[in-house]
Amino acid sequence: MATNLSSIIGVIEAWKPTYDSDVAIDCRKPSELKNRELDNGPVRMIFLPEDSVQEWIGLGTRVYRWQILDRLFIKQVPLGEGVEWANEQMQAYIINYATYTEAGHGIYTGSVIEGVTFNPRYDISYPEGSDTNWFGVDCLITIREHRA
Repeated sequence: MATNLSSIIGVIEAWKPTYDSDVAIDCRKPSELKNRELDNGPVRMIFLPEDSVQEWIGLGTRVYRWQILDRLFIKQVPLGEGVEWANEQMQAYIINYATYTEAGHGIYTGSVIEGVTFNPRYDISYPEGSDTNWFGVDCLITIREHRA
């Protein structure tokens, strides 16, 4: 039986975490963006890291453990400035994001959030491998999905 991964990702994309009530943050797929669309930030992108799934089969049930990376790009890192401002924004974002990701919270039919790890970043290279760095937050969500 197929997994509900695309529906789970759809739920995550619909979340509206923010660091400022006046700032709307869209969630976009990496394939939808060009670098110029990030120039004004902020934007979120969903990634599936390598080895993002583990699977167990037993007693007629499949269990998947997904790792989904929800990355916030706040703004480009200006040379020698902005770290204090970015720290405040990242802390506010993490606090707000955590309200969506309480452990044990059901995210979709047969799926629960096991946990989330937050990593404030000052060095997100985008496009990957470029010299352009961004302030942002990596939110690595672990989800357990049971399929009969």
